[in-house]
Amino acid sequence: MKRKLKIILLLTTAIFILFPGVSAFAYEGGVLNEPSSSHQMGNPSYATDDDTNTFAYGDSCCTSSRITYELENVETITEYYLMFSGSSLSIGFYDSDMNLLQRISVENNGRIAIMPPQSNVKTIQLAGIRHGTDVREFDVYTSDSPPPDSDGDGIPDLEDDYPEDPNNGDQDGDGIPDSEDKYPEDPTNTPPPVGEVINLELEAQFDRVDLSWTLPDSDRLAHVNIYRDEITETSMLQKIMGVSVAHAATTEIFETNGTYFNDLTVEPEAEYEYTVTTTDTDGIESNGVTATTGTPKEPMINLRDMELPFGIGDLISSGNALLALVGGFILLALSFIFVPKLIKLIRGSIREKGIKRDEHGNRIHFQSKKAKAYQAKEKQERVREKRLRGREKREREQGLKRDEHGNRIHFQSKKAKAHLEKSIKEMKPPRGRLQRPKREPKQTRQPREPRKGRRSN
Repeated sequence: MKRKLKIILLLTTAIFILFPGVSAFAYEGGVLNEPSSSHQMGNPSYATDDDTNTFAYGDSCCTSSRITYELENVETITEYYLMFSGSSLSIGFYDSDMNLLQRISVENNGRIAIMPPQSNVKTIQLAGIRHGTDVREFDVYTSDSPPPDSDGDGIPDLEDDYPEDPNNGDQDGDGIPDSEDKYPEDPTNTPPPVGEVINLELEAQFDRVDLSWTLPDSDRLAHVNIYRDEITETSMLQKIMGVSVAHAATTEIFETNGTYFNDLTVEPEAEYEYTVTTTDTDGIESNGVTATTGTPKEPMINLRDMELPFGIGDLISSGNALLALVGGFILLALSFIFVPKLIKLIRGSIREKGIKRDEHGNRIHFQSKKAKAYQAKEKQERVREKRLRGREKREREQGLKRDEHGNRIHFQSKKAKAHLEKSIKEMKPPRGRLQRPKREPKQTRQPREPRKGRRSN
């Protein structure tokens, strides 16, 4: 616990050393120090402590109070400073015998006031301090002890808003405080230029040039000027190198505050030079940004200038008539496409009639005999169609054709015909009389030998 207290005390001491207290207003100078006497006053010494953050105040609610200051030597007073809150106070100047030399009534406070020099002043009395009046600072000055002026600008520190700045918050010295000066670093107060346009782009066609740009960020921009000149001559070096040097154009063709311009007065196969400048609200024009471009050759067929022999209404009416003419054919073609699909869909729905399936899509049983018979008949037709396709395939391989009744009519290939002719030729009998093959004589049966154990007759 003691260690913590020591640390707190050390930190507190360090804070007071590193960050000393600063009063609201402190100054040096003047001839008044501690008052010699006071009448019904609270903290009278605060009135001359060189700090406007402290104050003396009237302590009596019924009578006025006063503060008396006795000078060490007889002085000649030339100026005084008084800051207080209230209606008015009075300053009395007395000689060594307390004879009144001069009395001044003060209403405007907080400024150093010059007074007629008053000599032989030994005692000064500040009177008229009533209850609720706060005297923050009071002092008088002599020719030997003038009000302090730290920056030497001729303005006392008590009245100087910038006591350490000889320019008094005016960097350029134009007499306008920096807080009110639009151009605090320019003594001539000349507004800066608005700047040039940026991102100037040109897009050329045979009959027009489109310009676009970005405006500078300035509230003093009035408008943009566009100049154009046609480039008619180029030097031999530029022709050889294939380059062109851009110079500022001089013929103004347009004025705008926008960000684009379409030049429709150009000619095909021409070189043009454009300069875009800015003008501020004071009428000052910038040097501008320059760019060059060339227009291409005019196309042989200009679709833009072509006039059609019919209008939009004629085109629409012709399209409707054509649609009415070919609409029937389109519907017929669509019927050939979609009707078979529709029939197939109907057949599929009929096939599925009376059939139940489980959760996996497998058939469970037929609900009616009619559906079962239909399924069997359909299966037979599929088998028959499969057999017919197989027979047709074999016949095609052998080169056979059939008529509308299914009879063979001819052979499709020479190879099959030659094969048939060869087989017929081999089947022809030889010329002459047919001879029957000789039969071999029948063999006579030999009698069997009797078996053993049997009797013979």
